[in-house]
Amino acid sequence: MSTTILPPRPQKPLPSECCERGCEKCVFDYYEEALRRWEETVRRLLSESRKLNGQ
Repeated sequence: MSTTILPPRPQKPLPSECCERGCEKCVFDYYEEALRRWEETVRRLLSESRKLNGQ
């Protein structure tokens, strides 16, 4: 049985990290994109791990 090492979850920006100027790509937009990619990666890694472990 192998151990699946997951990448660290993206850190949510602090409210003070947003300049509140209505930027087209806000720091929170980048966070949401990174979180979505992280969730997809974790799902894929866990699925592959289950397959390798015969589950």
